Amino acid sequence: MDNRLIYDNYFSPLVRDYLSGNEKLEPFRSFTPDIEGLHRALSQRRFPQESRDRLREVLTGQHEALGKTHAAVKENIAALGDPRTFTVTTGHQICLMTGPLYFIFKIASVVKLTRQLRAAYPDYRFVPVYWAATEDHDFEEIRSVFLHHKTYTWEPPAPVSGATGRISTDGLAAFFEGLETAEGEKLSYNRIFRLFKKAWTEQPDLSAAIRKAVHDLFGHLGVVGIDADDRRFKSACSGWIARELKEQFSFEAVKADTRALHEAGYKTQVEPREINLFYLRDGLRERLVKTGDTWAVNQTDLRFSETGLDEELSRYPERFSPNVVLRPLYQESILPNIAYIGGPAEIAYWLQLKGVFEATGTDFPVLVPRDGFLFASEKDVNRFERLGFTAEDMLRDADTNLRDYIRRTRGEELSVEAEKETLHRLFSGLKHKFAQADNGAEKAFSSIEKKLEKELDKLEKKALKFAARKEVETAAFLADVHQSWFPGGTLSERKNSIIEYWGILGNEPAEALTAHADPLRPGLKIITY
Repeated sequence: MDNRLIYDNYFSPLVRDYLSGNEKLEPFRSFTPDIEGLHRALSQRRFPQESRDRLREVLTGQHEALGKTHAAVKENIAALGDPRTFTVTTGHQICLMTGPLYFIFKIASVVKLTRQLRAAYPDYRFVPVYWAATEDHDFEEIRSVFLHHKTYTWEPPAPVSGATGRISTDGLAAFFEGLETAEGEKLSYNRIFRLFKKAWTEQPDLSAAIRKAVHDLFGHLGVVGIDADDRRFKSACSGWIARELKEQFSFEAVKADTRALHEAGYKTQVEPREINLFYLRDGLRERLVKTGDTWAVNQTDLRFSETGLDEELSRYPERFSPNVVLRPLYQESILPNIAYIGGPAEIAYWLQLKGVFEATGTDFPVLVPRDGFLFASEKDVNRFERLGFTAEDMLRDADTNLRDYIRRTRGEELSVEAEKETLHRLFSGLKHKFAQADNGAEKAFSSIEKKLEKELDKLEKKALKFAARKEVETAAFLADVHQSWFPGGTLSERKNSIIEYWGILGNEPAEALTAHADPLRPGLKIITY
């Protein structure tokens, strides 16, 4: 990889302002997303020893259940009992075969940041964590994989519902067999595919499958996977869960931050509900709603009085599941975390949550954008640049780039600026000539002048279009590379599978991506091959 980096066209104005330290966003963050800000977070973060011991116990059991645990993971889990050990976390849905590329990019970014922190602050230990979103319920979003320009979708043998992490892997062996048949022999020799096949056919449910895959890809780098769908974690958070049920404290907190962000000129991602918790059982994950003195589970006949709700939370804390508003708070309640690494949209919605953390006295982590990578052939990138384009232009559509190319190479020839100037002089004279005869002449002539200017603009666009038709070779090249970088109209990191890049990244894709990663230099990095 070279130093090509896409920044402006990759991040929204909100994220760019966050990264640049715009003072308008000061109330919505904790510390700056740089090595100094991380050190300040490190010096102020406190985490009870009881919580550390609980975390070690749960994580040890979860990893032992997956099979043999990498020594680096065992060491990191043991180290979590030390008050000078902290985590750096990323999270994602439990996508089939890890889904789009950026799932893997997130974890590589976490590993790299822990290495950077270890080098800067050797007196501390930093553990990379993957938070599996096992309590998410959107099965449609996680059951497909895009591979070699085709979408393959798993059809379970029986209907599924509820938390996706609890869904059985029954029927996935047939899915993988069908995939190998469709893709041919080349897939069977792909190391990453074989790793995924083993994880999703040998583990009992989707939670175990995704964590096994992450462990087999990143375990030697010390990445610890966590499934927070655990009674012990929920019990430890029962205080603020009860408060949410009875006071709906997060609703007002998010509303206030959202309103303030809007007033500062930013768009927001999340709309809070009055109660930001789900009720969770096997096959069931539905919203909790309050009507009068009664709490109900949406779409069911389940109802609770205040006494009944207290008893339910005391006996079954695992049945209460945070939604997108409270999941970050849940994460920071059970991990000694100093930084969360997420995509641009995640950074945006976390900025709506500072008030939720303040309402519970919970430390708000440093928000760091994940690394983005765009794989492109050196030949294509060099030709793109010879045409006069920059890395930023790689994210524009082919038609826009072609028009820009025509303007740069034949702009003076096709420009109507001289004609506009002639038009302006003509109408200036006409307005002056007839001004004394009719007071409304100037307004009338100005209106006609504007209409003619618009017609000239239309003629220029047509001329550019006609010129573009003659640039057949350039147009074909720009269309081809755009399709390569945006398969199906979507940036490749949001569409393609890591399986396709085994030949580029080699037998250790996790190590290769981690070497390229640099989350403290945010943006979309171009990896050429």
